[in-house]
Amino acid sequence: APCSARAVIYTDSGEVVRYLDLPRNPDVVLLDTKLIVQAPVRFLISGIGDALSTWFEAESCKAKGSPNSTCGAGHLHPGSMTAYALAELCYGTLKEYGVLAVSSAKAKACTPAFEKIVEANTLLSGLGFESGG
Repeated sequence: APCSARAVIYTDSGEVVRYLDLPRNPDVVLLDTKLIVQAPVRFLISGIGDALSTWFEAESCKAKGSPNSTCGAGHLHPGSMTAYALAELCYGTLKEYGVLAVSSAKAKACTPAFEKIVEANTLLSGLGFESGG
């Protein structure tokens, strides 16, 4: 997630190699949806697939009392109410606007649904996963 202080390093075949914990979150994340809508639709769909897991990961961590990843290794702080609410909002946004956003992307149209999904794929999923568990 572009707003996260944690990066996941993968092999060329998609297997997780390691996590890279950065010293802090980015100061700014700028998204130009008029540019993003020109990208291949499969990128939007991949982002939706990745963001869909946010709510389920956060709920699982909440149920187990697992710590979130905002404090780094060795810190055992559970996710906040806000983190879980953002993870749930991410899931609800994807369900409500996902199909419309994909149709918009296929038409290269930057619609409100498309913008909501870009926000869910980047901001909501990043905050939900990093702060929720």
